Amino acid sequence: MPTSLKPVLSQNLIIETGLELVGETGVDGLSFRKLAERLGVTPMALYRHFDDKQALLTALLDAFITQADVLPKTQLPWDEWLVYVSEGMYQALLEEPSWLSVLGSIPMRQASFNVLDACLQILVDAGFTHEQTVKIFVGMLQCVFGAALTHSQLRANELMDGLDFHLFPAMQDALPAMLLLNQDSHLYFALVPMLEGLRRQLAEQTGNVTRLVR
Repeated sequence: MPTSLKPVLSQNLIIETGLELVGETGVDGLSFRKLAERLGVTPMALYRHFDDKQALLTALLDAFITQADVLPKTQLPWDEWLVYVSEGMYQALLEEPSWLSVLGSIPMRQASFNVLDACLQILVDAGFTHEQTVKIFVGMLQCVFGAALTHSQLRANELMDGLDFHLFPAMQDALPAMLLLNQDSHLYFALVPMLEGLRRQLAEQTGNVTRLVR
């Protein structure tokens, strides 16, 4: 009876399987041993494709960003462009929040550069200086990462479990309002004021007033 052949081990197969594991166990739960078991190979076989876990995580993050597909497919005003990209990043991190703990320790690669370059270009075309574009991009990342981290750690229904209201009276008063927040609120708290300030700044520089988004 014919036996099914194993897929040929390749970087693409390792990355695809690695992303599946990250979705199940989180980034911290990923190891060469677990990945090798899932692929049906020895850990040493993985080292022929990746020197160490850092190299593997770098490739996985690049693939994660590629799959998130955050760049607009059509032309948009610069502020709508930033909202679109921010929302895409935010939703991707809500789906895979474990990436938040390692983002600062993994080198940027092609997918990150694609997003960065496209955002810088749209901002330069809008009339911002090169120095301003870098600051704006960093500010956007801070909005996204901060919102995703807040959403993952500040869940009102979980905070209420076992909470001693006598010790935290202000939290007790704030919980009804916290329960009304949806996951998108965390992002727009910071992003909307930032965009409003940038529109005013750009209007002063160019004499053009852009319309308010959201």
